[in-house]
Amino acid sequence: MRKAATLILASVILLFAGCLPRLSDHIYFASDRDGVGNNLFAINTDGGELRQLTKVLQPGWDPHPALSPDGKRIVFVSRHADGNLEVYVMDTAGGEPTRLTYTAADEDRPAFTPDGRISFDSERTGDWELWVMDQTGENPIQLTDSPGIDEGSSWSPDGKLLTFASEREGYFGIYLADPDGSGVRRLYGGISFHCNDPAWSPDGKRIAFAGDSGGTYDIYVIALDGSEPLRLTGYEGWSQERYPSWSADGERIVFARLENGDWEICTMKADGSEVRQLTDNLEVDDSLPVW
Repeated sequence: MRKAATLILASVILLFAGCLPRLSDHIYFASDRDGVGNNLFAINTDGGELRQLTKVLQPGWDPHPALSPDGKRIVFVSRHADGNLEVYVMDTAGGEPTRLTYTAADEDRPAFTPDGRISFDSERTGDWELWVMDQTGENPIQLTDSPGIDEGSSWSPDGKLLTFASEREGYFGIYLADPDGSGVRRLYGGISFHCNDPAWSPDGKRIAFAGDSGGTYDIYVIALDGSEPLRLTGYEGWSQERYPSWSADGERIVFARLENGDWEICTMKADGSEVRQLTDNLEVDDSLPVW
């Protein structure tokens, strides 16, 4: 009885502290393995029990999926309804996607915010900027306004900071901003070190990203003070590693690896050790993983 009461109390504390942490026993990714388009799939973290979520996404653009904080929904972009990219959301258990945006411009790289909204890239002003909207697609608000591309938003767990990639200084770097898009400052990046794909760690202390310092991308992690980042990957040859995403406990990172023209899904510990390849299909590309 005492043990049961303790478990109930712990659940109540978590519930009032925010939302229960999402399960991390599945990784979601994009793949053209069905021969139809670049659809969404789910796979166990051990590489087993592959399940297809969508069947109607078309080739020609990456869907860039992202999970909700509770792990019950997945948001992505698709061209399957009209000629331009729109934002969609669906249950991770499956079912029909719901379209959220209806504009004549392209939208891309959506992400859930800690306060229950969805941020995304949009070209609706003629330049790629960051926007945020309700989960219904209503009340869109522009967050950034720069002459270069702003893309790939990720939010600190407490919702007090936003990170994204931008080429506003002539090259892609990692930037921080306040939740309303103000107070933009560069965290890392330079003319000889391009950065993209930022992903905030669950403890809020680090950001994983893909960095290109010598012609190929590798995965790095950096502290919020902007100190020199730690390089986690660096395989021999011309492989590239991109699109990092953290497990819910922050112990591992999933990423996509390109080698010999083939993208596969891999995981590793947060210090770069114990690399595991989850997919292995030379005939197709598996990429854009989220955990």
